[in-house]
Formats: sequence, C-alpha cells, structure tokens
Amino acid sequence: MKYLRSTLRVGYLVISFALLLSLQPQLGRADQSMGLRFRELKITDTEFVVLQNNGSDPIQLSDYWLGYASNDQATSIVPSQQLPSGVLNPSEAIVLTNDATDTCDASVVSGLDFSSLSDSKGTIVLRYLQNNGATSTFTTVDQVNWSKPSASGTTNDNIDLRGEKGLVVPVWYKADDVTAWQVGDYDACSLVITVAATDPSTSSTQKIVWPQASSVVPGTIVSLATTSSGGTGKSLPAADKGLKSPQMSEILPNPASPKTDADDEFIELYNPNAKTFDLSGFVLQVGSMTSGTRHNYELPKGTTMAGKAFKAFYSKQTNLAINNSGGQVWLLDPYGTVI
Repeated sequence: MKYLRSTLRVGYLVISFALLLSLQPQLGRADQSMGLRFRELKITDTEFVVLQNNGSDPIQLSDYWLGYASNDQATSIVPSQQLPSGVLNPSEAIVLTNDATDTCDASVVSGLDFSSLSDSKGTIVLRYLQNNGATSTFTTVDQVNWSKPSASGTTNDNIDLRGEKGLVVPVWYKADDVTAWQVGDYDACSLVITVAATDPSTSSTQKIVWPQASSVVPGTIVSLATTSSGGTGKSLPAADKGLKSPQMSEILPNPASPKTDADDEFIELYNPNAKTFDLSGFVLQVGSMTSGTRHNYELPKGTTMAGKAFKAFYSKQTNLAINNSGGQVWLLDPYGTVI
C-alpha cells in the first residue's frame, strides 16, 4: 500500500518534528477548540494528514488528540494519538506522516501513530481535551470519513475515493468549515483541483500552492520542547538535523544460561537513515509497569550508529536491569523527550 514518492510531503522526516522558533505564549483555554481543523488528507499509497489553525489565536497542540477507525461509520472512536507539545499560531499547519514527503508550509512535522490508513473506508477524528482539574472532557472538533463504493453505489461520506481515478498523486483538501472536501493532483507543494460545473465543458481548475515555511527547522526530536533547551545544557547533535529518529528494534530481558542478566541483557537500536546517526546525549531508560522508578543510561559523547545498521547496548556497559515481567524500556532524546 505504501510506495515512497520523491514528490510527496516530508523528505526524510518520517518520525521527526520541526522545532518552533518563537517563544510559547500563555494560552487561554476558552476558545482552544475553535481553531484546529483537517486541511489535507492523503489516504492511498503514501499517507499524510495536515491540520491547520484556522482560528485567530495561538493554540497548544498537546490539547488535541487524533483517533482512527477502519470503518467509515464509526461513532465511538477512542482518541489514541496526542499531538506534540508546542504552539501553533493562526494560519500555521502541522503535518503528520510516516512516509517521505515535502514539509511545504508546515510549521510542525510529526509522526502518524496509525501505521496504515484503509484504502477502502475509514474515519479520523480530531478531539480537544479540556481538563478542569477533577474531570477531563473530550470534544470532537472535526472529523472526516471516507469510502470507496462500487461503480454504481452511493455514499454520504465526506470523501468518495472514486474521485481519485485518473490522478497521479491524489490529495484531498478542505479549505474551511463550509467548503466540502475536494481532490486534486499533488506535485511539489502544489495541488491542482478540477472545479466541477453543470456543463462539463466549462469545468475549470484551481491551483493551490503552499510555500516552504520559513520557521521550519528539521530535527529528530519527537516532541516539541515546551521551553527553551538552553538552560538544560543538552542539545541535539548537529549531525542529526534532518534525519529520522533511531528505533528500538529488539530487547533481551532474560538471557538463557550460561549468559547472565548482569552482563548479557541488551537493548538494540536501529538507524533507519543512510547516514551515520550521532547518539551522543540520547538516553536508554528502563522501569516497571507497576512502579514509577526508572533508571537511565546516557549514551556517551561520540556514540554513533552507521547508516542502516543495528547496535546493541549490553547491561555490562549500561548497568541497566530490564524487568523480566511487566518491564518497560524507553529511548529519550537529549532533551528528555520519549522517542
């Protein structure tokens, strides 16, 4: 289902985020649910979701959650992906994707927790979480559903995938709360939409262009820092800018005899990039699902991984003990954000 296209939206930022350059203002909560909306959706082949702040005030992204179901009639979708912490100003956008594409005008780039969107039918909801201290309430602020009926079938869904027929790179677009979803051919941050008319001979095209956002700074951070990192003494290695984040590929919590827990337990990482990844300052963290206690090992300066390579970190080196039952393992970036 997924075929990488060099023309699509996020070049090598698959699970990376762009850092916002501006300081984050204190945000009022009263109208936070009014601004963020779905703007673009790429469902087939490579996939991405674009959200835009259509309101007049900055919003805190982490107040919003996404939920997905491979059912176009789903009604009770439990939100499962919280958006990263960070401020999205009016007219700014965030793109979520696991595929390679262009960032275009996106001020923030994030991963998409849903491994694959259904090519036949599905629903994505955007929900705003309001916390009043004792209670938390989810409010659905936007949603989109789609299906692909038979040639003679009909649908009341927001998107009829039959509209993608004949398009090379079909992307769905919604300008505002009033306009219906439209589909166009995407190429290099532009979208050409055919505007239907009663008389087919008078149909016209509309071209939408999204210039590269000047505030985007590619990085491998998996969550936007809520404050400046300058006071922490930590920083992302310069060589990692623009690269995908490393991934945990294997753990061994209880090696068989004659190997021992003290020496031979390991956490293995994978570098999905073609280039060497600098792990200096990244942290391996272990803990229990039933206890809040966690233990860290900070990877020393000069620790690197070759491109497309695996690297194991053994307990003999890290002094980390992985719980054999109910344990958890985390990989953190130098800012302390969980990857």
